[in-house]
This record gives sequence, structure tokens and C-alpha cells, in this order.
Amino acid sequence: MRPCLLKALWLSPWSRHPAFLWRKIRSKLGAEPPLVVRPRPPGEGRCAALPVDGLRRWFEACEWQAEPYPWTRVFHRDFSEEFLLGRCHSGGPLNPEDLASLAAASGPNGARDLTGDIKLPWEFSRGYAFVLQAAGTPSGRRETAAAEIAEKIVLWEEHNRDLGGPNWICAMEVALRAVNWACADALLEGGVSERVGRDRWLDGLWTAGQVVEQRIEARKVSSNHYLADLLGLAVIGLHFPATADGRRWRRFGVAEMQKALLRQTYRDGGLYESSLPYHALVTEMALLLALFARESLRPAFLRRLERMARVVAACLDAGGDVFPIGDEDGGRVIPLDFISRRGRGEILLQLAEQVFPGADFSRPSEAFFPRSGWWVRRRGDFEVCLEFGGYGPCGYGSHAHNDTLSVVINFRGSRLFVDPGTYLYTPDPEARNRFRSAAAHNALTRGGREPWPLPTDMPGLFRLPGPDRPGRVTEQDRSGIRVETTTGGTFRCSRRVQVEADRVILDDRWSKAGGEPLTWNFTLAPGVLAERDGAAGFRLVAPSGVLRLACSRPEAEGRVEDGEMSPGYGRREKVQRLRVRLAGGMPEECLWTLSPEQPPRPG
Repeated sequence: MRPCLLKALWLSPWSRHPAFLWRKIRSKLGAEPPLVVRPRPPGEGRCAALPVDGLRRWFEACEWQAEPYPWTRVFHRDFSEEFLLGRCHSGGPLNPEDLASLAAASGPNGARDLTGDIKLPWEFSRGYAFVLQAAGTPSGRRETAAAEIAEKIVLWEEHNRDLGGPNWICAMEVALRAVNWACADALLEGGVSERVGRDRWLDGLWTAGQVVEQRIEARKVSSNHYLADLLGLAVIGLHFPATADGRRWRRFGVAEMQKALLRQTYRDGGLYESSLPYHALVTEMALLLALFARESLRPAFLRRLERMARVVAACLDAGGDVFPIGDEDGGRVIPLDFISRRGRGEILLQLAEQVFPGADFSRPSEAFFPRSGWWVRRRGDFEVCLEFGGYGPCGYGSHAHNDTLSVVINFRGSRLFVDPGTYLYTPDPEARNRFRSAAAHNALTRGGREPWPLPTDMPGLFRLPGPDRPGRVTEQDRSGIRVETTTGGTFRCSRRVQVEADRVILDDRWSKAGGEPLTWNFTLAPGVLAERDGAAGFRLVAPSGVLRLACSRPEAEGRVEDGEMSPGYGRREKVQRLRVRLAGGMPEECLWTLSPEQPPRPG
């Protein structure tokens, strides 16, 4: 038995709803009942059911870009309509319990890039373009926009009739699609459903509600998928208030999401999946629930949600989104940042201001989240984030990386040392593990080893077994923080991060290295160039200035290598990476000093 199994079971929906556990047992025994979609009661249901005043205020706060977002643009790449619609029914029926089949059916000819990713048809089918078009359409063009959206929805439905196909097998995708389509219809005052046809529109939502309910992703280790399912049920239920099913979906979605969120987040507000981008996604889900169902929410849920929004505010990076610590696959509910000049994190805080009027969500100069394992300091020229959290829910590490004690550093408002991002999940297992490896992050490693093993099988691509507890904070004062961790059972190391107005100091110490060499890695942001400056020092030329990175160990051997980082899911760029190697031995300490070559000009 895994050490954290009992804890996982207590946190899981199974502990609150034994029927979900019984469903899992029946599935394992091959006795799970087939999906049954009952017809909608005649005449029941209403269109444009969502309250949109809060949504409109949120949208109006965004700085719109002039260009619309095409419905064939997925992960910021443009595809042909024919290709995307073809991917919607390629692969044949899928088993929701068989992740290996999802990977095998991901794409044509086993493509090892975005075209071979199951997430491509999923993301396309969420209908992001529909809600973005509805949000940005002036009142005089609403009829035209509604007709255009309805035409695309009918075309999509014609290619997705098989409820065993890719776009119906994952309840999260069904739920988020329903939310986006419902928001688009409500924003256009029922114009989309009118042109699709009232009965056809309501039948589609009715089917979505039944699919989500019967395929709800209530698992031993609950994740963001379960929360998305609950949001979808709450939204779909609003459309069928006169039916028993609709009332049940609405009631269960609202009540259960509050309970689940309190168990899937820590008291300091952080999501327990060890990923800041996923934290932002779940925060958006919960804020939208609060926007649609404020009168039904408990004070404990609202307090936790406000803390979650403060995590977003504290962890904003130079681009206006959260630092990409842990997995980042572009997950959104309503992706307003796709058509806005503002970053996703900034837009989420605008939504938080709708839910919590008068609250201050400005970026703090310092923030500390001891259970989640994030520490941020802004001072002078620098902005630094230190990651020292555990490996996700109960140590399963679904969206965690081997990034303990890694730092992300911005300099004068632009990125300098970056997290490498994610790139892809299932189409390229080797790349998946390369991007979440310790060598890709700005931290210390021993002998080229991974602190915790990276599984290479299909389920293992969403596992990173390690402790779910954060590193131990041994020092914290006004100048910085020191955190200690132990990996591999024997290697103990610590890092002190000190942020001053004109420099950043990293003080690394270790013990029990076993004579193996130590390696430091620093991944540079795109546009930052480096050259050697002494044996282990570097001169960095960034868009915002020139800096020097000095090492206290003259015997260390440094070099500049080719590296890579992913600015978004399915994309990667060539960057430079600094790698410094030090033979084992005494003293067991190394000091790094990062400082600008010239001070900033006055004014």
C-alpha cells in the first residue's frame, strides 16, 4: 500500500460519495453499465439561462485586440477546418478508463507532435472562438455573430455524433464545451440557440449533462478534471430548472464543488497539484461558479477562493500570467487573454474583483505560501520566485516537475531565468520527461540523477512519485529564505535566496553527495545571450540590461549550451542554458551572485 493511500482516499470524492467507489469497482470487474442517454422531457429547458451581467463587466475590463480569434486556431496555431473536424472522429471509440488507448488513438500515424495529440481536438471542441466572438461583438452585430457561431456549432455536431468518440469520452471536455457554448448564447441574448434551433440546442445540453454525470471523473486522486465536471453540471443544470435531472445537476455541482475545492487546495490557498498554471485554471473555475451561484456558496469556500486569487496576484510574472511552475498546457475555461493585451493572471484578477468587490489584488512585494511551496520577492531590479513544494496530491505528482528549489528570475520587468514549461504530454514521452526533468530547471542536481524517478509508461507520464510535503524552511527574514530538502533518501541540500535592490544571491549547501559531481543548471529566457566570464561565471546580455553571474567556486567548470523552453503547449523555442559542474568534495557550499553590470539610470 502506498504511504499516502489512506490520505488520498480521505481527500477523494469516494469518501463523500461511496457510489463513485462502487462504480470504479464495477468498472474494474468489467460490469460497468453502458452509457444511457434518455431523451429530454418534451418542452422542458430554457435557452440563454446564464446570468451575464458579471461576465459583461469582466469582459469590458479587458483591453481587446483588433483581430478576432478564428475557430480553427488551436494552441495559437492555425489549422485547416477539414483537418480539425477529421481529428474529432479519428481513433474510433475510446475507453475512458484506458489512458493508454487515449495515447494510441491520439493522432494519425502516431505523430509525435501537436498533430498527434488528443488534446488538439479537445481544445478545438471547447468552443473558445464562440465565446470570444460573442464577448467582443458590439450590439449592432449580434445577429450576424450568432448566425456565424450557430453555423459552426451545427457543423461540429455533424462530425461528433458518436458518444464513444474523442470529444465525448472525457467528461471535463464535455463540461467545458457546455460552459463556453452556454456563455456565448447568453452573451448574444439567445441568438445562437435560436439559429441552431431551440430543441436541437437544448437536446445538446441535455446530452452533455447526462454524459458528464455518468462519466464524471471522480477518482482515487481527484484533480482539476473533477472540478471542471462539477462546474459543467452546475451550468447545464441552470438550463433545466423544471426537471429533476436539471435540479440534481445544479444542486450537486454547486455543493460538491465547494467541498472538493476545500480538499484539493491547501489552507494557504494553493492547489495541491503542484502547478501554478493549473492553480490558475481551478481558480477561474471557482470564480465562475461564484459569479453564477453566489447565493449558494458557503463562507469557508469564499474565504479559500479569495486566498486562491491572492496566490495568482502574488505569483504574476513579467508577462502578466502566473509563473509557469509545474505543468502548463494552456488550460482555460474562458480564454479572454487570447484576445486581450493583458495576461491570463491579470484577467483572472479582474474576475476576482467582480466576485470580491473592493478587495485589493495588487502584486505584493513579498509572498510566502508555506504549504504549497512558493515564495516570491520583488525588490529593486529583481523579481524572484522560489519553488519548494511537494509532488502533488498525496505524492502522485500528476502535474509536478522535478523542480524543487528551482528559481525563476525577472530583471527590470522582463524574463531572465525561466522555467522550461511543458511542451507536450502523450505524443512524445521523451520530450515530456525532458521538460519536467531536474536538468531543465534552475536548480542543483547530483551526478546527473533525477531527484525522483520519471516514469516512461503512459500512466507514468502523469505520475512523479515523491513526497507531497514541501521543503523545510530553516531560515526566513527580511532579506531572504532558506529551504532544505532531501532527495533519493540520502542527498540533503538547501538553498538560500536573498533578493536585494541591486542583486540576487543564491547560497547552496549540501551534504552526503557521495563523491559524485554536482551540476547547476540555469535556463535563459528567449532573447537572453550568455558568454563565459571566468571559469564558472557568465556575462548575460538581456533586453533589459547586462548582468554578471558570479560563482564562488573557481574550480567549477561552466559552459553555455543549447537549451529549449516551451512558451505554450505544443510550442518550443531554442534558448541558451548555463551548466556548471563541480567535482564532489569540501567545502560543501557554493554562492551565486547575480547583479547588473551597470546600475539603472535615474528616472
